Amino acid sequence: MRLCYYLKAKSETQQQFAARLGCDQSTVSRYCDGRVPEPAIQKKIYELTAGAVTPNDFADIEAAPATEPAEAAA
Repeated sequence: MRLCYYLKAKSETQQQFAARLGCDQSTVSRYCDGRVPEPAIQKKIYELTAGAVTPNDFADIEAAPATEPAEAAA
């Protein structure tokens, strides 16, 4: 699941997630917009999302659909 979809599904703001991740909101925004974080940050995101956002989700970001998947909208 892409990070932006995770945040929406959990009703968590980028600012709130940034505080948990230990970075600025603008950094989380860049991750949501397609920037690939360093492997150590990918691991931390994986842990903070209880495995919902995996490193592969960042690797596949260009192949991801432009629209929100149905399961994230629920």
